[in-house]
Amino acid sequence: MIKLASLLKEQVQPQFEPVKLNWKFDEYEPAIDAETMKLHYTKHYIGYIDKLNKAVKDENIPVVSDEKMGGIHRILETVSQYSDTVQNNAGGFFNHTIWFDQLNPENKGKLSGLIEPMFDEQFGSYDKFKDLIYSTIYKLENLS
Repeated sequence: MIKLASLLKEQVQPQFEPVKLNWKFDEYEPAIDAETMKLHYTKHYIGYIDKLNKAVKDENIPVVSDEKMGGIHRILETVSQYSDTVQNNAGGFFNHTIWFDQLNPENKGKLSGLIEPMFDEQFGSYDKFKDLIYSTIYKLENLS
């Protein structure tokens, strides 16, 4: 007979996973050179993920895994209540995930992936965001 306590002990908490790159590191050139891509993906990004996964386990922070990055959103919504280790690595993981997800050499600089709906939700569109930035810069430049 299988005991419920045994099943619960064997339950593995979901972990944060890296997005998969659809291109080789050198295929992002000339926008980003291969060495920079490799460094950011294999060292920085994977480092953030490893440290974040260790920290949420050590601090007993529940992680919910879903397709829309709900687990990291839940942590970031209340990030100030967590340790510096969680805060720093959650931010690094989130920022790099969005960055890598939206990189697409075939899009020639156009937004794609996880970041596009964020601009739509917060600003109406990426073009409206750019208009806001440009008008703000223009106002600041003309203050003096």
